[in-house]
Amino acid sequence: MDQRQISLVGELNDCYRRDVGWDGSANDVAAGVPAERKARRILTKVWQAIRSYQDFAPDDVEHNCGTVAVESVKVDWRINYLDRWSEGPSANPADARVTRRTITLTMEVSD
Repeated sequence: MDQRQISLVGELNDCYRRDVGWDGSANDVAAGVPAERKARRILTKVWQAIRSYQDFAPDDVEHNCGTVAVESVKVDWRINYLDRWSEGPSANPADARVTRRTITLTMEVSD
């Protein structure tokens, strides 16, 4: 990708990230993430932190990953680029017509 396409990917990622979220339903949570009341409260705060995240390095034009901390939970997040059918990687992440974005959260809970 050239620099213009990478910048476009960053803009598309920012739009996706600002709109992504969790409405509290179990459908939005992958296996392995507990759906207890405390977890739901923390996940709501995590999504808010991800939506407002701006701590990108100056050379990170793509804006596709970051780390947030909520209470005692550290969360690494990454935006993935899949083809429209989620069968493999997108051939062109700069083209919203052929790319389906998903977000992966990796949580580390400390006691």
